[in-house]
Amino acid sequence: MDSRVTLPMANGGLPAQGGPQVLGCPGDIDAALIRKAEDGDAQAFGQLAAHYDLVILRFLLALTESEDAASELCRRSFVRAYREMRHRPALSMHNWLYRIAVQEWLAAAGRGHSTDSARGAGDAVASPQARLNARETLVLTLKIRQRLALHTVAEILQISHDVAGQTFTRAIYKLRFTRPRH
Repeated sequence: MDSRVTLPMANGGLPAQGGPQVLGCPGDIDAALIRKAEDGDAQAFGQLAAHYDLVILRFLLALTESEDAASELCRRSFVRAYREMRHRPALSMHNWLYRIAVQEWLAAAGRGHSTDSARGAGDAVASPQARLNARETLVLTLKIRQRLALHTVAEILQISHDVAGQTFTRAIYKLRFTRPRH
């Protein structure tokens, strides 16, 4: 059985270049379109992907600092989302896609692609963020770079609001008050 999935995304599967500047709010997508995608409509999923792909790509680029790695992880995230669409948990589409992207980033770190596709997930790299563990990196990136509310970050990472807040505070402290190891 062929495990490849072809998605009808804009630009032949590449992230869209245009679209609204602020994407990803739960109310941005028509519920009927989501239902169609959950029922297996590839065209509807393609429209959803075209709406969210730039948001997810920017998030992954902030984590990896590599366009190639971010593009590959973004592609993997959307292929996985397409395959799992019928079993989507009770999350907004926005948060669910972020959650998948986080899992793909962490999986890339587990496969040993730390320098290319999972920078910051535990490996020392010559950047301030290298002093952070994977959770701290994710909380900081979602909260500051993606401008998400702390309760949204907690939902995406499947942690409590308190843990998200403590992790955020610890990450900021590490970045402000620790010196890089040489």
